[in-house]
Amino acid sequence: MIERLILHIGQSKTGTSALQALLSGERETLENSGILFPDIILHGKNLGLLEHNAFAESISAISRYPHLDAEQWTARFIAQIKEKKAHTLLLSAESFFGTPQIWTLSPRDDFLTLHRQKVERLASLLPAKKTHIVLYLRRQDLWLESAIGHIIRYEGLLARRVYENNEQITALLSPHLDYLRLADMWQEVLAPEQFSIVPYEHDALKGGDTALDFLERTGLDEIIRLTDNVPKKLENRSWSAECLTIKQELNKKEKSKTRERAIISILNTLNERDDLPRTRFMISQEIKDRVLEEHKADNRRLAEKYHGPIGSFFSHPEPEKNQNNALEKPDPDSIFSVLRAFEKEYYRPARKLAELAHSLKAYGRNKHPGLYSGIKRIVKPATRKSA
Repeated sequence: MIERLILHIGQSKTGTSALQALLSGERETLENSGILFPDIILHGKNLGLLEHNAFAESISAISRYPHLDAEQWTARFIAQIKEKKAHTLLLSAESFFGTPQIWTLSPRDDFLTLHRQKVERLASLLPAKKTHIVLYLRRQDLWLESAIGHIIRYEGLLARRVYENNEQITALLSPHLDYLRLADMWQEVLAPEQFSIVPYEHDALKGGDTALDFLERTGLDEIIRLTDNVPKKLENRSWSAECLTIKQELNKKEKSKTRERAIISILNTLNERDDLPRTRFMISQEIKDRVLEEHKADNRRLAEKYHGPIGSFFSHPEPEKNQNNALEKPDPDSIFSVLRAFEKEYYRPARKLAELAHSLKAYGRNKHPGLYSGIKRIVKPATRKSA
């Protein structure tokens, strides 16, 4: 049995990338204090994992790089604990809270049943004497808005159509917004010694930052002493409404994953350009109002049960009114400007080279993950260390 287990279970869209960049970059520092933030060695190669989403997804029978099942992951974790004489296992994955993949299920309510089964399996795989769960939650309407943009962005890699319109996707994702019920599942099944549920709001985060907050709540700030700001290298910038509008149209036509990754790469680049229009993607205020009203009572109960802010779990339960609701759809001229830039990049010969690179990366991930990881680490050096 593990002496102490620290689980950062999400939620997505709550500053998790910066936290994971920090923790993975501080593996050695943590290990020197008996805390294992595990990596995986496959075929003699260290994979340099930044997080543990593939493990979390394997518990729901989802297989992705490096293609280990849940038992194989667990065996490697336990072996590393023994080898390094660690007393604490630290895992970070948004997919702990986010799986199973709701768009693969029918009926929709199966998500809650399967989510509980996943938590029960996790408890059986990693029994611990003491468990500390940390969960950051974004206000339901704001998380939904961000999640919809993310789904449109990556839908072509899901091998199915998921998004039809904002009403349809809101209905599909509704079980993800039932924070009280999901939190209760984790509490009932794992019975953690500590369960830190934190609103993803600047005033609620210690230091105003997810990574700084996490370090303090888990006591890791005594081990990882930062001399400057938390690294932000891996933060993912949301796509503009222009890029998402173009991607919605492109998603209507089936294409190879290699072509899809090349398209995403082009739009990622265009999204960063300061010379192109950038309208913030928003869903309608009517949907946001309705979602918040549906969960108002549960958010109060969440605060009462899990020591959140007095009154309601979120300090600003009323929706922030859009200054211009028409911005939900960008101006046609703005879309055309970005589309013209996209077509210019898409029809350049360099796109073929990009597709070849994506194809080779996919082959490496699936057939030679150790070699792939070694090349990846050469191209992308390890993250910074603290003083």
